[in-house]
Amino acid sequence: MTDSATAGRRYNGISAAARRDQRRGQFLDAALTVVARDGVAAMSMRALCAESGLHARYFREIFDSVDEVMNAAADEVASDIARDVSEAIAQVPREAPNAVIARTRAAVRAAFDVVNADPRRIALLTSADSVPGLAARREQLIDLLATVMAMQAAEMLDDPPAPEDALLAARLTAMGAVSLLTASAAGRVEASGAAIEETIVAAILGSQGIAETLRQVRSMATDS
Repeated sequence: MTDSATAGRRYNGISAAARRDQRRGQFLDAALTVVARDGVAAMSMRALCAESGLHARYFREIFDSVDEVMNAAADEVASDIARDVSEAIAQVPREAPNAVIARTRAAVRAAFDVVNADPRRIALLTSADSVPGLAARREQLIDLLATVMAMQAAEMLDDPPAPEDALLAARLTAMGAVSLLTASAAGRVEASGAAIEETIVAAILGSQGIAETLRQVRSMATDS
């Protein structure tokens, strides 16, 4: 039987492809639970099958390894953040009063909402230091957020920095934001969620004059 025929078979009105997607979602949800409750060291096919209530053969049909499950769960979190941040920015017209501030607040709030909606996601992000695949995903998330910030700088600022400068500055801010969020979740930083959110917003807004600041820095370097 062909793959397309197999995917098209239905059971109780649900196609094989839909059942596979459902099981995949169950494994990803189980991964979040296991990491949050027991830590990444406890991650195994047996643990994921026990938590999801699914047979090991379903795991092997969908994933090649436990690392692939964790990476997929992290990709899903990053995708949700990217989607909600973009939607939040789009809700604030460029001509709105204090649009830069409003867009920044909306974007940061959207990112926080995605993470806070499921505390298990924080556990996944804080585990990145010990799992190479998750560390790579965290870097990709930083790159994504930096790209969004750099694009907003080009669109919204009266004196935008050069694209390469905007991306460097945005990446610095994004790295700090993600690090602050994960450090707080891990208990290394004592601050309320509101204080962290406000600090990130202020840090982003504080870089609005970076084009002029860079000109001054480079001018002094030339003079010396």
